[in-house]
Amino acid sequence: EGNAQHLAIATEALVLRLLCRRTNLYVASIVSHGLYSIVALLLLRDLTGTSRPDVPLFNTTGITMLWSIATILVAALNLPRGGLRRFYVYAAHFMSMAWVLHQFSRLSNGQAIVTMIWGVDGVTLLVVGLRRANRYLRTLGLVTLLAVVGKLFLVDLASVPAIWRILLFIGFGAVFLALSYWFMSLDRSRSSASRDAE
Repeated sequence: EGNAQHLAIATEALVLRLLCRRTNLYVASIVSHGLYSIVALLLLRDLTGTSRPDVPLFNTTGITMLWSIATILVAALNLPRGGLRRFYVYAAHFMSMAWVLHQFSRLSNGQAIVTMIWGVDGVTLLVVGLRRANRYLRTLGLVTLLAVVGKLFLVDLASVPAIWRILLFIGFGAVFLALSYWFMSLDRSRSSASRDAE
């Protein structure tokens, strides 16, 4: 029951997904997707529930949810390239963002911690996506940063203490300014490289 059942279903879905990659069994592939649908529903139930952990990260529900999210990501990496793989990656990413919110929101200044974690995540995805010319990582990073900006204005302005609000707005302003300068220099270097190639 509860976390043990959740862990068992997530582990079984992952094992089936890995077997499908080795054997190309169509029925096992369908069953693994069905089990991942159940895992997603269990995650949504736990993430939207009213109970919040007193100790973030080191609680059985949090570890169970993190394992389920990790199995979704591993399954995505074992799927062929295409829309289904991207769907799994996006689902794992947004559930991990919800997991961070679930785990840290009850701490004092927890909302500020969540915003910082989301911001680092978004900037990392955006920079890696640009350096590797990966459109999907770049899009995921931009969407994450948009969620950070929305959270700053809709949640943090009302619930975060004044000193944290000031630090968050100054910090993210500096990050966005640095990113814009980096984008301009990247664009200039690409345009000069294309001119040299001609």
